[in-house]
Amino acid sequence: MPTVTLLSPDPEVASTWPPTTRHYEVDDGTWLLVEVDEDGPTPVMQAYAEQVPVGLVPKPTTYVRRPTVILPAGRKGFALSLDVLHRFDPGTSHETALLSAGYEITTPEGDA
Repeated sequence: MPTVTLLSPDPEVASTWPPTTRHYEVDDGTWLLVEVDEDGPTPVMQAYAEQVPVGLVPKPTTYVRRPTVILPAGRKGFALSLDVLHRFDPGTSHETALLSAGYEITTPEGDA
C-alpha cells in the first residue's frame, strides 16, 4: 500500500487553491492534491449571489457542493493535470478519501 505524507503549503501556490486543499507526497516520489469542499459556500460566495441582479441568475441561488477529489500534483503543489484520479462524495475528509483510494497516511517527521 503506498503511503502519503502531508506537506506544508507552499505560500507561492497555496493561494491558487481553495483553503481546504492539502498537498501530499507519495512514497514513490510523486505528489497529490486533495481538495475538499468542507463547508459549502463561503461568505464571499453568498454575498456575490445576493448582489447578482435579478434576471441574470435565478433566485434563490443554490450552492452545489463540489466532490472531494484527488489530483496529480508537482513537488510545489501545482496541478499536473485536472484529470481527477479519485472522486468522492462532497464533504468526504482528506483522510477518508486517501484511505479509500488505497493510501496509508504517515505523520511528517518532527510532528510525531
